[in-house]
Amino acid sequence: MAKSIFPIHAGGLIFPDRSAVFRYIVDTFRMYYDAVDVVRETSNDAMIISTTENEPYFNFCIHKEGDLSECIARNKPIFEEFKREPLFYISPASSYFGAEIPMKKFADDAYMFLQDESILQDYQPDDSIKVELCEDEELYLEIFAKARSGDGDIYGAPPDVLEGLRKIFNGSRPPAGVKAFALMAYKDKTPAGNVIGVYNQDFMLLNGLGIVPEFRGLGIAKALTKEVIGHAHKLGIHTMTLQTESSSVNEAIYKKMGFATKFNSAYYKA
Repeated sequence: MAKSIFPIHAGGLIFPDRSAVFRYIVDTFRMYYDAVDVVRETSNDAMIISTTENEPYFNFCIHKEGDLSECIARNKPIFEEFKREPLFYISPASSYFGAEIPMKKFADDAYMFLQDESILQDYQPDDSIKVELCEDEELYLEIFAKARSGDGDIYGAPPDVLEGLRKIFNGSRPPAGVKAFALMAYKDKTPAGNVIGVYNQDFMLLNGLGIVPEFRGLGIAKALTKEVIGHAHKLGIHTMTLQTESSSVNEAIYKKMGFATKFNSAYYKA
C-alpha cells in the first residue's frame, strides 16, 4: 500500500482520513447538474447511476471498505439492473488506494481546489468582457452547446446533460440542501461562455466552464472563474473546487488560475 496522504488540506476543508474523502466524493456527485439521478450508498461503497445516460462517467461504484472482489460481485447485479458496464472508482477514499488494481484503468480524475487566489484577484478583464448572472434558460443552453462544439471536446452537449441544466433553471435540481447559479460571459455584448456554480454550506463546485471556440484565449475563462469565486466569498464559502481529467489541457489551465490538484481518483473496468 502507498504511504498515507492524509491529512489533505484543501481550501477551507481538511480531509483527515479516507471516510472524509468518501463523503466529499459522494456529495460532489450528488451536486452535479447532469444525468446522475440514482445514488445507492452503503458503509462500504456507493453506486452512482444515471437512468438516462449510459456513459461510464455517469455510472460507477465508488469503493471504500472491504475486499474489492467482493465489492465487484456485490455490485455487478446493480450494473446489470441498469444495463451498465461495471466500472469502479478507486480514490483516496478506498482501502485499495495506491495498490495494484487487477482491472484495466479507464480514466483518471483530478480533484482540484483553489490554492492561490492572488492570480485571479490581480486579473482585470478587458472592458469588452462582462460577466452577468443568467436566467435565460434557452440562451444558456445554446451557448453551453456552442462552447462544446470545438475540436477535441470529449463531452459535447448530449440531450440528457441539457435536460439536467434545465432542471437547475426550474429549481428541480440540484438535490435538497444544494443551490446553484448560472453565469454568462459576454465579449463586446456577444455571449462567449458560461459556467455553473453549485454549492452547499461547505464548498462551491465550479461546474461546466466552457468558452465558445472563437472567443478562447481572451481571458474569458478567468473572468468567469473570478466571478464564481466572488460569489463564494459573498456567501461565506472558503473552499472552491472542481473536477477534471488528470494530465489534461483543462487541468493545466486551471493550475494557471491558481487551482491545485489535491488527489486523483481512477476509474477501472471490471
